[in-house]
Amino acid sequence: MSLSKLIKTSSLALAGVMIFTGAAMAFPASSKTALNVRSGPSTNFRVVDALYAGERVNVERCTNSRSWCYITHTGPDGWVSSKYLQRRGDGGGSNDGGGDSSNAYTARATTALNIRSGPSTNRSVVDALYTGERVSVNRCSGSWCYITHNGPDGWVSKQYLERIGSGGSSGSSDPSFSFQFGSDGEFKFSFGNRPEPEERARACFYSEPGFRGRSFCLDKGESVRRLRGGWNDQISSMRVFGDVEVTACEHARYRGLCRTVDRSFRRIGPRMNNEISSIKVQ
Repeated sequence: MSLSKLIKTSSLALAGVMIFTGAAMAFPASSKTALNVRSGPSTNFRVVDALYAGERVNVERCTNSRSWCYITHTGPDGWVSSKYLQRRGDGGGSNDGGGDSSNAYTARATTALNIRSGPSTNRSVVDALYTGERVSVNRCSGSWCYITHNGPDGWVSKQYLERIGSGGSSGSSDPSFSFQFGSDGEFKFSFGNRPEPEERARACFYSEPGFRGRSFCLDKGESVRRLRGGWNDQISSMRVFGDVEVTACEHARYRGLCRTVDRSFRRIGPRMNNEISSIKVQ
């Protein structure tokens, strides 16, 4: 081996050691902002994917300088700038807003509700809840609560959450009595036990990965033989609610390559991404 090759080989080996010596322990984290995932620990490397604000990842190792970390997630894995990662410690106290995490509970959204990256209307919207959607409330800080659900997690206004007690009021034999005046003067009256509404079986489709961008939903039993209105070949992620199966096909009238799934995809695979022209929800 020539001296120049020996020096080059030794340099590459040393670089490898420098990259991986910081990898003492893997840990979970979330992205503070939209963030490029690259093929190597530098902005000189190509972009292989992107994280949305609040997306959860697993940090496998970091460079010796701790400035870049290798992450794994739902999608192509790679390197990201560590300054845009927020470690998810036990109890989650490192997330914005702090708050009490000792009394986690289940709740439902009383209206369509934005999910934000932090406890303020000044923070970016990372997802949205539909009316009646169930979530897990991990902790609250003032008038905001951090929730997890089937999609990007984040902060929502506490006033639009309705707690679902364990054991549930639906299991109680005590009748309930309530009345209220709506803002339009409508009078509402109810007496007796009210069953909790079941989650609506449906599927929602999004124009961008991570359940973002434009969207539309189909209830169980609905189908579209030919996507129109700017949706043909424009679907990049989908969410499934309840007991449904989605059949997506690359051509109109359910022709060409078709895939049937029963779970959500934050990023549709490359073969079907922006290639869907007809859909059945069953």
